[in-house]
Amino acid sequence: MNTAMMNDPFQVLGVSHSATAAEIKAAYHAKARLYHPDKQGSSASGEPPTTTSTTFLQIQQAWECLCDDARRTEYQKQQRVKISRETHRYTSAIPLQQEDCYLEELEDDDGENEQVLLYNCRCGATLEVTPLKENENDKDNQREGDHPLNIVECLDCSLLYNTTALCSS
Repeated sequence: MNTAMMNDPFQVLGVSHSATAAEIKAAYHAKARLYHPDKQGSSASGEPPTTTSTTFLQIQQAWECLCDDARRTEYQKQQRVKISRETHRYTSAIPLQQEDCYLEELEDDDGENEQVLLYNCRCGATLEVTPLKENENDKDNQREGDHPLNIVECLDCSLLYNTTALCSS
């Protein structure tokens, strides 16, 4: 079964990751009754027929993944490996030190000068590594990509840099 393309089957069925087989089965039956294609003529779910069919297909795929203990265990193992890989990617980021970087004054969009901390990547690209703070949730203060605030990715070579040491300097 290809679980890479499927939504989280636990979320699809509306159960927790620690749900018992009986809870999973009950949730499947409840959702299947609500979204079954034979019910499309009625407005039981309140959704258009094509959406109902797609939803029913997702429910069926989730059930096929979770109905059998071996399949459910395999899915959970795949998820743990995926999370482990993502976590390892960040923990293996190259730590930057203050002496590796240099300050430069740049003009922002408003025409005002601001000092930014820059770093020359191994590939030759220049990265802005000015440390961001947790409370800076303004879109202008967010880094590119879906990384923690202390991680900067070189868009040319995909190397990750950890700026934690720069925050304490």
